[in-house]
Amino acid sequence: MATEHFLNPCEALGVERYESLRNVLSESLQSASRTSDAVVNELSIAEFSEKEFKDLQFEHARTGEQWAYLRLTSGNYVAVDQVPHSFDPENIAAAVIFPAIHSRLVAWWLVHNWRIQEFMECAASSLLDDWNPSVSAVSARGLLEQVGCLFYEVSIVEEAWREAKALPSDNRESRIHARFNPLLFQLAFASRGLPTSQALRPATNVQTYVDKLARFTDDERYHAWYNWLSNAAHPAVGSRIVYATQPLVHKHSRLMRRRFSRLPTSIRQNCDVGLTVVHNAADATVELYRISSHLLDFGLRIVDDFCLTTASANLTTGSSWRQLVPVRGNRLCPCGNGKWRSCGHRWGAAAPTLPKPRRES
Repeated sequence: MATEHFLNPCEALGVERYESLRNVLSESLQSASRTSDAVVNELSIAEFSEKEFKDLQFEHARTGEQWAYLRLTSGNYVAVDQVPHSFDPENIAAAVIFPAIHSRLVAWWLVHNWRIQEFMECAASSLLDDWNPSVSAVSARGLLEQVGCLFYEVSIVEEAWREAKALPSDNRESRIHARFNPLLFQLAFASRGLPTSQALRPATNVQTYVDKLARFTDDERYHAWYNWLSNAAHPAVGSRIVYATQPLVHKHSRLMRRRFSRLPTSIRQNCDVGLTVVHNAADATVELYRISSHLLDFGLRIVDDFCLTTASANLTTGSSWRQLVPVRGNRLCPCGNGKWRSCGHRWGAAAPTLPKPRRES
């Protein structure tokens, strides 16, 4: 009779993989604490006709509300509230356009950050603390999809901001509105198969995210991880492979044996039997933590560069997370990347460029 041996998480994962995953969980929890209480009031502005503009202006005059209005090159108008009572009238266009775009960029970054953190912590803790391999595999798959989506979207935002930052001053605000307003709407609103969403664009297929992330990182492991984790997430397939050992086939090939167990087990303390899905979930989570940190740091650089280049924090009385106020000279820049003079938060300067991540050996 074979001797049963139930493995603890360190035995099941191996010491090196266990320690790497434990470090990821610890660092992820620390990172999450920095944004857990972040709040942003996203402001979206829609265009309205000249008649609607006159009606709105009359209403605001009657109620005494402080609003700023901007006539676009299309002949339509846009307007925002929460405008400072004393600011340069020449900045009206900037006050209408830039704080709204900044609020939407902050919201875009935060939801990616929060969702990545949740998947990351669930994928890691489900192996380290509770031993829920199905939950870990499904969470790791969701993490891979989310990081792929972040890369796909951050590339779009990077290109849009690079073009916008190079624009001449003539009619700059209206042109940035025309570029960013539809782009951010597309990133914020999409659906897959909902009956009430005919007006929304179809959400991008997640396989596209995985493919682009694999090309960006030059790492084909993403495809292998995604295939294993997708199988583990399938209700029929997953229930057969997550809790089973690899099949043991008799030498005459007419008898096969598989052992099923809720907890990781081995025969004669052979710790490499039947843990392929678990090892893929752990390895993917560790690597995705590294890549997601790289992408989130870069995405936040774009958000901060937009805020400081446009000085949007000075153009509204509203408040939100990451509302940075420009400084001058050799003072430390609010973005945290050095001194103001060298950080390049000015029109015509180079926008941040996403570097290739270095692959760890």
